[in-house]
Amino acid sequence: MQNNSDQESRIILLDDHLISKIAAGEVIERPASVIKELTENSIDAGATQITVEVEDGGKKLMRITDNGTGMTKKEAGLALMRHATSKIKDESDLSSIHTLGFRGEALASIVSVSRFSLKTKTKDIPAGTEITQDGAEERTIKEIGIPNGTTITVKDIFFNTPARQKYLKSSSTELANIIDVITSYTLIYPQIHFKLISNASTLFTSPKTHDMQANIATIYGRDVAENMLKLSYDTSAIKIAGYISKPSLTRAGKRQQSIYVNKRHIKNKLITRALYDAYHTYLPIGRHPVFIISLDIDPKIIDVNVHPAKTEIRIEKENNLYEAVYSAVKSSLEKNELIPEVKDNTTQKKIPVPYTRSTQPYTPQKTNYIPTKTPSYSPKIAPRQLMIKETEKDITFQKLPDMQIISQITNSYIIAESEDSMYMIDQHAAHERINYEKLKKTKGNKPNESQTLLNPKIIELSQKDAAILNEKKELLKVTGFDIEPYSDNSFSVRAIPVILGKQYSESNITDVINDIIEAARITDIDNLKDSIIKMIACKASIKAGERLTDKQMLDILKELDTCDAPYTCPHGRPTIIEMTMKEIEKRFRRT
Repeated sequence: MQNNSDQESRIILLDDHLISKIAAGEVIERPASVIKELTENSIDAGATQITVEVEDGGKKLMRITDNGTGMTKKEAGLALMRHATSKIKDESDLSSIHTLGFRGEALASIVSVSRFSLKTKTKDIPAGTEITQDGAEERTIKEIGIPNGTTITVKDIFFNTPARQKYLKSSSTELANIIDVITSYTLIYPQIHFKLISNASTLFTSPKTHDMQANIATIYGRDVAENMLKLSYDTSAIKIAGYISKPSLTRAGKRQQSIYVNKRHIKNKLITRALYDAYHTYLPIGRHPVFIISLDIDPKIIDVNVHPAKTEIRIEKENNLYEAVYSAVKSSLEKNELIPEVKDNTTQKKIPVPYTRSTQPYTPQKTNYIPTKTPSYSPKIAPRQLMIKETEKDITFQKLPDMQIISQITNSYIIAESEDSMYMIDQHAAHERINYEKLKKTKGNKPNESQTLLNPKIIELSQKDAAILNEKKELLKVTGFDIEPYSDNSFSVRAIPVILGKQYSESNITDVINDIIEAARITDIDNLKDSIIKMIACKASIKAGERLTDKQMLDILKELDTCDAPYTCPHGRPTIIEMTMKEIEKRFRRT
């Protein structure tokens, strides 16, 4: 019988290269992860100029050049080893992290999954150092002549880990993630000149400044910057600065939101909740503010070592943090003038609309009804009596139940009745279904009918959004948009889908574009087109709270009856609900 001590051990020690590749799976998820780690190193090195170059969304090449302090030959060699760092020296330093990078894993992880090159030089040494290494292959080191600072080149990310490589997204998606990283640091480090180059073309360059609002204008556009409120809050434990948007400036999504703790870009649900709670009734339902909020907190009460990518933190005394953020935002909202500026919209008057609301004040018909006593309340909306011709009251439908319109309540729902039921029709959901099917009936790639604008609208986007929109502009033509680059990150909207005419406004066009950019992450072309059509149908539809004429209510029901799927909106919500007489009598306990 073989002795257990002679058996081969099932537990082995992994070699350093395999350990680094495993660590890379935690730290390096995609090209943007590489850019994040290397940018943080450049910032920590005191750089005032950082240039990022990428090809094929970073999948083919990433290069970061900075004018920071650089490294000696010995330091450069050590920097590529696992857990080598200049940021901490002993356990006590973990409770007082003042730098962005400190783990000492990033460079070793990047080297293990790429074709890597590092060039670096300090100002005190005449010659620089170049180190090259392809994955696990042997490293080469030589002296070279270069300017002070560091240049790191990363080629063919995950070339030796195909299982990871196949999960990378399209070049445009990976580039969008890289733009997110660079713009997030541009906002909080305005004193650094950032430059981003993609496929030899400069996407954006940020001027070196000490004014965060100037960088907001560079990244998000002048209109956004002009509608931001400054934050200022200072206690012995927490200092808060930054900018939040006026309630008149909101977005349909949360892309233009950034939180920093000690200048580290993070995600934190507590801070976000405090901010939204402070806005409370200032925000319309379904709308989101733009904000760049920076907190300076004693490093001893926060733990930045929670997540390998350092995107999450743990904070002591969360109640104090919540109160500080809430107070800072609420104070800024309360002390500033928040009345929206009325802008000249005369050009919009020339745009045809599919429905026309009556400009005459509503006057109810007189009746002989005399109440037996004075009502104890004053209704806000006068009761409506329809002015529909007798021949039009009863409509024969093909799909919907035959019904007679009674009225509209809360300017949101059409009320109708049949012999044995009452119906409530959601005017927005119904009109959204009508518009959606009109747009869907476009055959092949034939564009939907477009409406040329007499005065093209110029929209200004962030660098990331501009890159995505530029790639999808041909697809937009299929849905009726004509959008062309104007300058830098601006686009000229020359035509819009005719169906969008009624709801046309500069803010609505911007919302539609923002929604389309958000949906652009959908890679399947048919699903993307369908998603865009749903957005346009929603924006073009009559809204809840909009008073309708009698004819408009009739037209909605007639058109809804012609739809292939009249009973739900494109998002699956019901367009019509029924309450039978039997159910009504049951509710009144008559049965």
